[in-house]
Formats: sequence, C-alpha cells, structure tokens
Amino acid sequence: MKRLPLALSFILFLALCVTLVYWGLQLFAPPPRAVSAPPRPAVYMPPSSAAAGLFGQKVANGQSMTTVQLRGIILARRSSDSVAILVPEGSAPRSLRESGEVMPGVTVKEIHPRYVVLSDHGVDREVKLATFAVTSPGPTENRALPPRMSPEAAPAPITAPVPAPSTAAPPAPAAPPPATSGR
Repeated sequence: MKRLPLALSFILFLALCVTLVYWGLQLFAPPPRAVSAPPRPAVYMPPSSAAAGLFGQKVANGQSMTTVQLRGIILARRSSDSVAILVPEGSAPRSLRESGEVMPGVTVKEIHPRYVVLSDHGVDREVKLATFAVTSPGPTENRALPPRMSPEAAPAPITAPVPAPSTAAPPAPAAPPPATSGR
C-alpha cells in the first residue's frame, strides 16, 4: 500500500503527457490541403439493341457476333459421340463433339442430323447444314452398302428354264475331233 500513491501519480503523469502531445500536434499541424475529386470518366452507354439477344430478341439481319459455317455432321448412335465439322471465321475446319469450344465463348451444345445448336456467349444459335452437303441419310443407313432385305421380301431366285422332254430321237453324237500327230 505504500507504493499505491507512487503508481497512481506515474499513471496520471503518463496521461498528462499523452494529452499534451495530442493538443500540441493539433495546434502546430499544418492546415490540410484541399483535395479535389478526380474527374469523372466519360460514361459509354452501349445501344440497347446490344442486349436484345440476352432477352430473347432475334437480331434483325440474322447475323451474330461470330460467323461459323457448318461443313458436315458425322452422326453416331449416341449423340455424345457425334461430331460436327465447323469452320469459324476464316480458320481451318475443326471437328468437335458436344460441349467442344469452337472459339472463345462459342461452344457446341447439341448435334442433330441437319443442324447444330451453338451456345454463342450464352445465346443459343442454330447453324444449319448447307443443302448441297446433305448426303448422309442417317445414322443407321449407309449408302455405300446395299440395304438389307428380309427373307420375306427377297425375290425368288432366278432359275434357267428346263426344256420339256421330247419324244423325238436323241441327236446323233458329234464326230470326235481329228487326231493330230505332232512332234
């Protein structure tokens, strides 16, 4: 208990020092500089027609941001194994399966016998196969092989006509060929 007044006076002395330093900094600090707000950049407002595709509106001229041509389709029994041959904007042809990326932001979503559905930056787009390129009749048929026929539909085998037995005398035997002596 003898040291309590000494410890209390030391704590009060520290509080006095902190107070004097605070008010000294407040009085002798330089005045704050005026800070102006940074200039606002010009705000670019894109045309509202640019967002039309996000809400289901079709583009007026039928074109999209990217041009992709469908050159061919190879169908498999399972749609996940089917392959589409696509040519993106001036690039080399590429064969892609479902969920394959044609170019950044454009992926193959579905492959059908006559068209492919692409996801073009979130917008589904159908790319049809050109009419001159359609030669494959479907996944189960092959034009290179003749179609299989069921036994019921198969035509009867063709047989040579058998002459009727005649009552006339049999023809005379032919003369043997002349013998040649050689050597």
